[in-house]
Amino acid sequence: MCILAGEEIASLCDTAFSYDAMLTADGKLLAWREIPFDWEKCVLRQDNGGYLDVYELPLERVTGAWLGRDSILALDQEGVLWGLGSNTHGQLWNAADYEGWDAPVKLTDHVVSAAMEGWGYSAAVKDDGGVWLMGRELTGEPRLSPTKIAEIEGAEEIYAGNFLYVRDRDGVSWRLGEVDELLDDPTALMGGQDSGIRWWKDDLWLTDGGELVRGLSNGEERTLLTDVADVDLAYDIYATAVTKGGDLYVWNEAGAEEDSALIVDTPTKVMEGVKLAGAWEHGVVVVTQADGGVWVLYGGTVNAALAEGRLIELPG
Repeated sequence: MCILAGEEIASLCDTAFSYDAMLTADGKLLAWREIPFDWEKCVLRQDNGGYLDVYELPLERVTGAWLGRDSILALDQEGVLWGLGSNTHGQLWNAADYEGWDAPVKLTDHVVSAAMEGWGYSAAVKDDGGVWLMGRELTGEPRLSPTKIAEIEGAEEIYAGNFLYVRDRDGVSWRLGEVDELLDDPTALMGGQDSGIRWWKDDLWLTDGGELVRGLSNGEERTLLTDVADVDLAYDIYATAVTKGGDLYVWNEAGAEEDSALIVDTPTKVMEGVKLAGAWEHGVVVVTQADGGVWVLYGGTVNAALAEGRLIELPG
């Protein structure tokens, strides 16, 4: 189903639980499905019959956005980080108001990147290299105020999921902690100016030459795809890759080394003519090359859908 047409989509945001969002080339933030705030404060951009209606959020000049279970972080051109939606765990940088907000609220400034873990904490990197964490502890205990947990010179990007990572301007990835604890000191894992790696999460990385590689538990490496332009990994499980030629591949990282009929660990080509793509729990979102239309492709969970060969509603 095509849920939006006529917009130049610059990027798809990290997938959340009950809604999704995308950024336009001119800095508008658009959300679809069950957005976690007052719809009346948003502008209806395309009526798709209810569940997949697309709304423009009341923010301008947005350069990045990150989605949690019921909340959104958005970064503007001036380095101001905004939040809206639920603040149940204090993940929106405010320990006093756990109800949250239906309209964007300024959280902090001097931010270069942020991230939101789906169930209760958020993180940000500031222009002085400071790495900040807010919301519940990785152990489950609440944080009462934003806490600076590390300082990494040249930090430019942060990733929050089951693990917490920071990437610096030289391309080095630093590990800061796991689900149950933070490390005393950040640990440099891989990357760097001469490493040839331009994207990396957990045991999956993309080289400058477009090779998508998986690191195995025995220390070996396996090349999954070549000529890759972009990769997305949702929930640390559901994966998509788009080649430079516009081919879309999907697969599941949860059981990359398991033998299961419901785990499709080999990238499987499902369509052509794709500009951008992102996986979510019940299918795939794509932006087509031909007209820039945004399509939602259903099929149950991605791994089961592929195993049964029933990813449906492919455009064209």
